[in-house]
Formats: sequence, C-alpha cells, structure tokens
Amino acid sequence: MSVQISLMTNTLPHPEGRQVRLGLDIDGTITSDPPRFAALAQRVVDSGGTVHIVTSRSQLAYQKSMEEIRGYGVPFVSLHCLPSIDVMQERCPHGELDWFMRYLWGKVEVALELQLTHFSDDDPRVEWLFETYASNIRFRTPAQIDDLMRSDNVR
Repeated sequence: MSVQISLMTNTLPHPEGRQVRLGLDIDGTITSDPPRFAALAQRVVDSGGTVHIVTSRSQLAYQKSMEEIRGYGVPFVSLHCLPSIDVMQERCPHGELDWFMRYLWGKVEVALELQLTHFSDDDPRVEWLFETYASNIRFRTPAQIDDLMRSDNVR
C-alpha cells in the first residue's frame, strides 16, 4: 500500500455521471510548469473532481514532497509515494516486465486502486504501462493535458 494523506473531501459528480479523478506525477510533470498544473488541478476541483499525486519518489521524501506540492499551490486529496523497488518486485503481477518496469507499475496499481479516470506523467514507460494495463484510464503527457481536460468538459 502506498503512503497517503487526505487533505480535502466533498466531491461532486462528473458531468458525465462520474467524477473526474486526476492523477498527477511530480517530477517532470507538475515541476515542468507548476502554475499551469496548479490552475489545472483547481479547475478539476472546481468542477467537482479530485486530484491525487502519484510519485515514484521515496517514501522517505513524503513530507518534503507534501511541502513542495503545497508550495506550488496544487490542490490535492492525497499523495502516494511508491514503496521500495524490492516491494514492487513482489507485488507486480507482471513477471514479464523488467525490474524497473515492475517498479513503475506501482503507479498503475495506485491509479487502479483510486479508480482514477485520468493520469498525467512525463515518462513514456509509464505511458506504455497505462496503455497496456489500464487503458480505461485516460493518459496524457504534460504537453497533452490541456487537450485532455477540454475534451472532458472540465471548466
């Protein structure tokens, strides 16, 4: 199980009958343009959705990561740091993946647990994992995220 903390609740339904549940990576995603991702996350929240941060940062960096994200002004309900590489080697059900892909698969695991509807990450390996093992979650790179949010009527 990943480390998490709830900061906000009270979500409303998505206009299509389900709430937007957006997962965001930190490094290379939020950090690529903090004001843009803060505004995006606020639009999701204002539309009744939720934002969850899912990072491959060590759980030892949890508190510093919380402070960093708060400093960017990104509203979110939970922060999930992946467990150690050793733990993910055992937990990932896809033995055909190499050791690092089994580690990154932890982001897919968290996204599925949280029933995320959308996910953004800058790593093409993570994109491949979502396309292969969680194609029901709409994945976009940081460069594509504005298009994703327009297509889902998030105002």
